[in-house]
Amino acid sequence: MSCKSSLSSKPSHIEYIRRCIEARSESDRIIPVWLPLIPFIMILIFVCMSMLGVLIFIPLRHRPGIILPPILWYTAASIMLIAAHLFNAYIVYRLVDRRNRHFRRVLRLFESMKDYIVAVSVEKDVYVRDRLQLLERDIRDASYEWVERDAFVWAILQFIPVIGLLILIYVYHFLNRDFLAHSRMERYTLSSFSSVAMEVNPRFRPIGFNPDYVFPDRSTAVYIVATIATLGLFVIYWVYTLAKDPNEHFKEHRIMEDRLLEELSRIE
Repeated sequence: MSCKSSLSSKPSHIEYIRRCIEARSESDRIIPVWLPLIPFIMILIFVCMSMLGVLIFIPLRHRPGIILPPILWYTAASIMLIAAHLFNAYIVYRLVDRRNRHFRRVLRLFESMKDYIVAVSVEKDVYVRDRLQLLERDIRDASYEWVERDAFVWAILQFIPVIGLLILIYVYHFLNRDFLAHSRMERYTLSSFSSVAMEVNPRFRPIGFNPDYVFPDRSTAVYIVATIATLGLFVIYWVYTLAKDPNEHFKEHRIMEDRLLEELSRIE
């Protein structure tokens, strides 16, 4: 669902804003927190099959005719490992793609909000040039910060031997840092918009996220050390947060955006 903005009448601006909000059903997809864990479960199964295969087939290696069973066993284990890598690539694609979609939608929403408040200020003949400049600057800064990352490329790069693991860690890093920066930038922009809106109509109440909500600032360095110290087990929690944190962010967005539409009626 598109949500382009223009400089037309107030009802048109409200419609554009409503479209941007409705587009969240496509952009702000809630990913089950257990879904990114499936590749690690598959890898665990591969490890168990490999170890069990050693225990079963090594004692039988000198027996005649014991050739086909170990071949089939380790072929199945190898297929499990390949499937785990493929599924993990799919998960990386999903995580990066929904980041892009959400950032793109919110930027369009903010641009539509800015155009709307410009139209209203002109209609009401209220001078808010200084505050509008601050709002425009915040939106411009957001457009620089919220650059898109190619989801397909980042999903494929992890297949590079050895380096792929480092790339995967970097993906985990930027998913958290980008959402953290995005959340902070949103607060600045919403504050700027609220300031302009209250100048235009004092009945308007400031729009923002729940004061108790803060996107988690997770240290990549600490998480890497924890992963090494636990022989890789901590990465399961790390990946869990990559699904959970944006899910919570999207839920807060729904509350904020619903309030936004309600408050815009105070300006009309």
